[in-house]
Parts: sequence; C-alpha cells; structure tokens
Amino acid sequence: MRQRKRKNKGKEKVEEVTIDHAFKRFARLSPPSFEGSMVDRAGEKWIDELEFIFSMMTCIIEQRVRLATFKLKDAAKQWWESVKPIDGSELTWEQFKKRFFAHYFPLTIRAAKEAEFYNLRQGNMNVEEFIAKFNELSKYFLYLRSNADEEWKCEQFLDKMRPEYRRQLAAHDIDSFEVMCNKFRAVARRS
Repeated sequence: MRQRKRKNKGKEKVEEVTIDHAFKRFARLSPPSFEGSMVDRAGEKWIDELEFIFSMMTCIIEQRVRLATFKLKDAAKQWWESVKPIDGSELTWEQFKKRFFAHYFPLTIRAAKEAEFYNLRQGNMNVEEFIAKFNELSKYFLYLRSNADEEWKCEQFLDKMRPEYRRQLAAHDIDSFEVMCNKFRAVARRS
C-alpha cells in the first residue's frame, strides 16, 4: 500500500492509494486497450492517451505500469508476457515505455518521422494544417525533445513556411512559438 500527501484546507493529510483504488479511478476514465497493432503509430497513440489519463488522475507513478499492462490485449499481452521481468520486479514507467517503444514504435520509424520533420515544407497546406503538421512532427525531432528551445522552434517554423509568409515574418524578432503562430495566422488572413 502506498501513501501520498494531500493538502486539505491548509492541513496536510496522508491518503492511502491502493492499486485497487487507482484501478477504479483509471477504469472510470475509459482507458483504451492496445492489441498490438503496428499500423499508423497505434502504440505511440496508446501511450499518449494513457499519459493524458495519468495526468488527470492521482495515481502513484509506480502504479502506471500495472494499470497500463492491464489494458494490453492479444499480441500486445503476449509481448508483455515475454518481456516483463521474470524475477517479479517492477519496471518504472520510463523503463516500460522504452521497451514498449522499442517494439511498437521502433527507432527506424522514429528516424523516418524525424526526417519527415526535417523535410517538412508548407507547400499547399493552409495555415492551420501546417501548424498542426509542424507540431505533430516536431515531437520526433531529437533536438526539440532534448531542448525546450522556443527560439529554435520558431526559426524552424519560419524556415518551413511559404516564402511570401516568411518574408513578412522574418523582420519580426519572435521567440515564442505561440506568438509566431498567431502572427502567421494574421499575415495569412491579410494575404
């Protein structure tokens, strides 16, 4: 049984968080199952959805692997049975994700996504499509994963947009990605 501290009207209260309690809260949030599909980054999307759910609930981080593996089905469950520690030890959430991604979102696919980001150009995409595609692919770019560098992100975004927009925005010294997106929208509306 694990404990977590919770502030209640200025007083600290220790609340017991059992796996049963965490599982009930987890189930109420309708987490998706994962069957082992390798299609369309299904494994990555499943992990993203679970991480969103974990951010919405108050579970102890050590419980995440047990909650997640309960939602594995079919081939994914067989995979887990073949890679889980045989000595009964528990993996951390980060260790689990590393093993999971090695199998269901391998380095070759991640490298291809990074190359897709590197080669991204706005082309015929409208403003919102381009912003969405840039955001989707930027999470695969190693530099951005390692550094929260807004200025670099703005430079990359500017470099990848159509020349007529780039010319209008290059004169501004923008170092916030949200500000860059808003100015980009405004320039595109005027064009």
